[in-house]
Amino acid sequence: METSVPPLQLAHLMLEGAVISLCAELIIKTLFFSSNQKSWLIRGLKITMAVAMIVKSSIFAALSSRSLMHHCLLSGRIADLLYHVSCLSAIYILLLRVKIVIPSYRQMLFNIIHALIMAARVVLIVFDVIYSYIWSDVTIGVCRYKDKHEISVTYTLFDTAVDFYVSIMITSILVTHIRRMYADQIGGNVNLYKSVVISNTIRTIILSIVNLICTVYYLIANDNPIMVFIVWPIGNMSLIVLVGYDSDITRSINHCKRLLPCTLTSDAIYTPKDEGQAELHHSNHTASSSNVINEPILATASFNDNDRSSFPLRRLSNMKNLDVYDDSEFAKAQGGSSDVTNSSSCTIINVDYCQQGN
Repeated sequence: METSVPPLQLAHLMLEGAVISLCAELIIKTLFFSSNQKSWLIRGLKITMAVAMIVKSSIFAALSSRSLMHHCLLSGRIADLLYHVSCLSAIYILLLRVKIVIPSYRQMLFNIIHALIMAARVVLIVFDVIYSYIWSDVTIGVCRYKDKHEISVTYTLFDTAVDFYVSIMITSILVTHIRRMYADQIGGNVNLYKSVVISNTIRTIILSIVNLICTVYYLIANDNPIMVFIVWPIGNMSLIVLVGYDSDITRSINHCKRLLPCTLTSDAIYTPKDEGQAELHHSNHTASSSNVINEPILATASFNDNDRSSFPLRRLSNMKNLDVYDDSEFAKAQGGSSDVTNSSSCTIINVDYCQQGN
């Protein structure tokens, strides 16, 4: 006589199946339908996150059957390790978002901070895999999994703190930039910046709620099978959806970065020492720039201490921003020379009317 599947086990299998479906869709989307995502590093991280989660969910679904009863210890540790590999990939993706908006002169500092964050997470992975307890329940013929709740609480709160860090950094930099845009009366797509801030806030709130629920269960109900069967798969789905399906958020952050000059180096190549040099440089730049764009400029650029900010601002009304790899093509399309654009990898500015005014 066949025994019926317990409702809790059935719910667990359904949730693990949902996790596998989301991961499979993410892999297909990342490989074949992510034309807007140019970074193969982020693509590789998303695929790694999804593949590791698929194998982990498959193993945990099989732990509820008799198929792995004689290999519980090995299977459980592999599944636990793959879960952490997926989480580590997700953390790296989040840290790369911060790297996008950090100014170049602070990149080294934040690279060190992010390396320490990743190293700390790896240490937690090692401890969790070693101290997890997996055994065979011969009475019902299934494998049981129980992790050390002190370590589980630590890495769950650690992941929550990293997510808060990412959201606070991105939000603070973009909000500061929005205020400077208003203060300097510089036009721009402010709604784009606001959408990135709101998206990061919503993602942080949802992930924090899920992580806090997991933390509470780790503390008060670690022996309850609901922890592994129900809460953990829900947390996995939240991770995949909110980090894996983030192409719009990442694209918006990149677009915010491209809306403004890329670096300060191209504008600091030549600094006149006196008025005669300034006039000579001004006339030469006017002659070369007039072949590219025929739009008037209303005010000359003014520089202040804000040039050291993460998003340096220019008081120009007709600034045209170019990607580093697109400047030559843009100049050729306008009938100009690619040599002109190479003098500034980020902007092409017309100053015809400035010369006429002088």
